[in-house]
Amino acid sequence: MTDTAVTSLLVVARVLHYGSALVLFGYVFFMGFLLPQESRNRRGLVGFAVIVFVASSVLWLMAEAANAGDGLQDAIDPSVIWSVLTETSFGQMFSLQLVLGIVMVLALPSGQTRMLALFSALALIALAPLGHAVMLGGLLLPITQAIHLLAGGFWIGGLAAILLKPSRMDKDWRTALMHFSSIGHAAVALVILSGITLAWVLLIAQPVPWNRTYVTLLLVKAALVIVMAGFAIYNRYALVPRFSKSPEAQVQLMQVVRLNLGLAATVILLVSLLGQLSPSIDQ
Repeated sequence: MTDTAVTSLLVVARVLHYGSALVLFGYVFFMGFLLPQESRNRRGLVGFAVIVFVASSVLWLMAEAANAGDGLQDAIDPSVIWSVLTETSFGQMFSLQLVLGIVMVLALPSGQTRMLALFSALALIALAPLGHAVMLGGLLLPITQAIHLLAGGFWIGGLAAILLKPSRMDKDWRTALMHFSSIGHAAVALVILSGITLAWVLLIAQPVPWNRTYVTLLLVKAALVIVMAGFAIYNRYALVPRFSKSPEAQVQLMQVVRLNLGLAATVILLVSLLGQLSPSIDQ
């Protein structure tokens, strides 16, 4: 049973869970693989993202219980929650997400960013089977969805790392920024190509009438991603090469990063809304 309150709860849970998982993966990847250990900082964001990840897992489970039952009152009904856990594909996904979240909480004190990057990557991969296109079957689509999430996480989380950079960047940070910008080409390309593939399979390859609301939101999401890609190219070729010599370029880069993160947050919201809609009016 779905009403406005339950739908809103589902969207909020999705936003928090996808957002924390994406930021966490990209951030710890940046810190663990692009920076030497002595230059890493801002571990507080990692802890916050992990806590939000675990809490949003539980919130999402409660929202799914409310959706499967008779409304918000069933969000805390043990029997409904148990049915969702044991009788649905979401329950299997939730169990894995919660286990990974607990493992990451236990790993936090060690400060092992590369290990956290591995577990956060697994968490994103485990989310792949929830996409609409994946439900059509086959192995290629879940892999494509996983690539879409991992590339997006690298991009968004890396931007978060840059936003929280030290006020005075040393050579290690400037080198990491150059490497991130270079690898970012592949990440942006993978986000766009995998997104096009999933949209084509879902909407073009299926002979069914489209849900106009779904298609409209999907087009808005695609337009925002293209704008983000444009900013990424501008950063790489107009700002980053001048970064070490021009304070003005540093200020402009941070402004663009903030804007891109705002666009990314909007994209995550749209993804969460799309998850509640059917691509076809017949479904």
